[in-house]
Amino acid sequence: MQRVKIKILLVVLLGLFVPGYSQYIENDAALWLNASVEKKLSDKIVVQLNQKNRIYNNFSHYGLGYADLGLYYKINKHIRLQGDYVFGLQRNYKNESALPHQFYLAITFKQKINRFTFLYRNMVQMRYKSYFTSETGTIPKLYERNKFTVKYELNKKMTFYVSEEIRYPFDQSRNKGLNRSRSSLGLEYSFSKTIVVQPYFTFQQELNAFNKTNRDFIYGLGFSYEF
Repeated sequence: MQRVKIKILLVVLLGLFVPGYSQYIENDAALWLNASVEKKLSDKIVVQLNQKNRIYNNFSHYGLGYADLGLYYKINKHIRLQGDYVFGLQRNYKNESALPHQFYLAITFKQKINRFTFLYRNMVQMRYKSYFTSETGTIPKLYERNKFTVKYELNKKMTFYVSEEIRYPFDQSRNKGLNRSRSSLGLEYSFSKTIVVQPYFTFQQELNAFNKTNRDFIYGLGFSYEF
């Protein structure tokens, strides 16, 4: 059993070492701030509103803010379905703005073994980069995102986790195969049954890019409230 746990953790961290095709890499430090409220409508249905803010260019440029409205349906204690609509405001370094829209559907599988919880999520995402301000803004981009998470419950207040997410674009004009990975580690701290604070670190990198690629060192803080 111990060997199995070690192999799983190695797979989760594998994204840190996936090689890319790009010859030039640009590093950046970013700050992500998230706040969400969640309401349980029934034993199976939950609605959530999540406000996310992202600051790039070594914490100096507010690049993206968006609101994410989601609905979760619990099939059983192991399987959950999810559907979301996201509306955002994006600004590049020239202060040019775009209004991205995106939709996604996901299914999550969950298995708890003693203090460990294992989660696998498969998501299909459709994104409109700039629907009203670009000639090509009405053309959606489709992605498949797979995320694997391992959580360890230290006590009733603290749960540590590591996760790995990879993204595959159906449009392969800029990349070959997978185009992004996110490797994260964090802590979920429960102040009460309804309030959770989540500090985390994420290493994000673009994969297999034909041209310049990016690596982001992301420091994040999340706050969630359930009522």
